[in-house]
Amino acid sequence: MAKPTASHAIEWVEQAQQSASVLLTAKRLIAIETVISQQLPAAMRDGFAATQLKANELTLLTKNAALAAKLRQMQPRIVEQIKAAGWSIDDLKIKVATRASKPQTPIHVKQARALDETDLGHFENLSHQLNAGPLADAVAKLLARHRR
Repeated sequence: MAKPTASHAIEWVEQAQQSASVLLTAKRLIAIETVISQQLPAAMRDGFAATQLKANELTLLTKNAALAAKLRQMQPRIVEQIKAAGWSIDDLKIKVATRASKPQTPIHVKQARALDETDLGHFENLSHQLNAGPLADAVAKLLARHRR
């Protein structure tokens, strides 16, 4: 049975001398994220990422300003818990992730095809079977528009 792709990537990174520090940093950030996540309500756990650990300062990146505000309120308790887990963190920076550009709006392609004579014949038969009313008027307009 083949290993998942993530396992291959980790093995590759572990073998490369130059990427050893990258892997070590990633493992540290993941461990710190785990400590922080344990302090947060379930709804907030996926809304942040530990992005940088420099000296004794940890930077967290949040998905939105509301979560950033809540984490700032909880900052002293979060720092205490990180210290209790054995990490030497004195300061916590909390930043909100911003988008580099406006998200592209999807382009809707019209998927309708032109009505051919067979289609119009079916609508003609339908129009003869309908009683007077809004539906009969709509079918008559459709036929008039497409028979020009």
